[in-house]
Amino acid sequence: MTIRFGGIASGLDTESMIKEMMRAHRMRADKIFHEKTRTEWRKAEYNSLRNDILNFRNKLFDNFQVNSSKFNPKSVISSNTSILTATASTEAGNVTNRVEVKSLASGVNLASGSEISKKDDQGNINRSNLAAQLGLNLSGTDLRTKQVGDDENVKYFTMNINGKEIEVMPEKDTMQDLVRKINRADAGVHAVYDMNHDRFFLRTTGTGEEAKIRFDIPTQKPSENGEELVNKLPGTITAERSAVTNLFNALLNPKGNDGEPVLHFNEEGEEQGVGWFITKGTTTELKGKNAEISVNGIKFEGATNNISVAGITYNLQSLTPDNEPITITINNDINKAVDTVKEFVDLYNSLVGTIQDKLKEPFHRDFHPLTDEQKREMSDREVEQWEEKARSGMLRNDAGLSRFLSNLRLDISNPIEGLSEDSQYKSLASIGVTTGQWSSGAVLEINENKLREALANDPDVLNKLFRGDDGMISRLRERALDMTDRTRGYLYNLAGTTDEADPNSSLGRRLNNFERQLADFERRMKMVEDRYWKQFTAMEKAMDQMNNQSNWLMMQFMNPNG
Repeated sequence: MTIRFGGIASGLDTESMIKEMMRAHRMRADKIFHEKTRTEWRKAEYNSLRNDILNFRNKLFDNFQVNSSKFNPKSVISSNTSILTATASTEAGNVTNRVEVKSLASGVNLASGSEISKKDDQGNINRSNLAAQLGLNLSGTDLRTKQVGDDENVKYFTMNINGKEIEVMPEKDTMQDLVRKINRADAGVHAVYDMNHDRFFLRTTGTGEEAKIRFDIPTQKPSENGEELVNKLPGTITAERSAVTNLFNALLNPKGNDGEPVLHFNEEGEEQGVGWFITKGTTTELKGKNAEISVNGIKFEGATNNISVAGITYNLQSLTPDNEPITITINNDINKAVDTVKEFVDLYNSLVGTIQDKLKEPFHRDFHPLTDEQKREMSDREVEQWEEKARSGMLRNDAGLSRFLSNLRLDISNPIEGLSEDSQYKSLASIGVTTGQWSSGAVLEINENKLREALANDPDVLNKLFRGDDGMISRLRERALDMTDRTRGYLYNLAGTTDEADPNSSLGRRLNNFERQLADFERRMKMVEDRYWKQFTAMEKAMDQMNNQSNWLMMQFMNPNG
């Protein structure tokens, strides 16, 4: 390390002198810094434009390519929206249909009709009250034991819902545990236990005849009551627990002692006791109902309350009164089609406008990037204003971007291949969508009257022009790849994907080179500065020695007798 003496003997401001001497050397470093910073700014600008073009390409696909009905929309009018609404796809014709809603789709809803336990027994599980709630196969031979954690000989059994086995531990599980196990079994049913009302609910997650709740149920004698059945089950549960007895009585005698249903299954608005099913064998299967409609006298069914027929989806709300069909009228919606074209034009013009602005942005040669030292000498507002001008024009007259815009104009202007020879609409210009003058930004313009006339003559004209194999969407998405693709993309090869220096792009490699140059320059500047300090230090030492000798001689002259 160089020992530095700053003007002790000479009285010179050595540090300031060396700083000024180094400033001349650092002019070369500042030039490299300016080039590096401008390259970083250009790279960031290119990355931003690449993201804009990627978003443009993705929106072309998401908003237009995958949705054929967007280019040929239909208007749907229902004579009674409280009973029936509808939506129509491109395939739907312009028709008026008379529709009757015969039935609505429903699932299975199973519930306990009253409290299923005493207050002191609320929320606990045992084999008997579980059977009363769900009608499951819980025969004594199914009861087994296993180790759970530190507990040995934990009793458990396996129940079956819709083919899904669920393991239950009566002495450990609560009703909420059972609910969680059922809901996690992916059996197509959803369970709820309401502790406040002490009621258990099961429902199918879907609707229609395919929605079901299927139980395995042991065959029992209809004459057996709850107490007799409970006493046949091994284990610690006895009939003295009134909750157990009440539940099995409810299962086997669904109307209860007062004639009201205790456990019921909702079907067509009527309550049917679950206990009725238990005498029918070892398996009980409760099914939902399909929705049914009549369209112009022809019946159709569906598992949900949304039934699609010939491109029209009917959304069922409620049943129609007898002999009072709902009228559904389908027509072409020209207004929505025009809005779709406007949406496309806005998307296109937004991208073209952004690129045009960058190509025309003025470049201020006299405004270089500021160094940290220069920023310290300026106010924040001055720095902001300076850098706004310094960053301007980074992409001015860029050849690759100009070529991209020219190709977009060609894509828009050229006729679509593969259309019928006698078609009068083969280009966007033929339906009133044209490109403006280059001086005005080359954005798209719409002749709305001409567009509406084309839509009236050929309602599917937009699908033909935009969504075909050589349609406008495919053309523009492919053109966007010329700029963004990771193999051939102009912007990717030029600037990569991030603002950081990277070896995969030309600007990234240039930034790496600038960083190496600056690092080498800093090492050289350190050597130069150390040399200056050594030279000044040697001068200070020499002057100090001369001063000492001068002082000694002066002392000798002043003291001749010395």
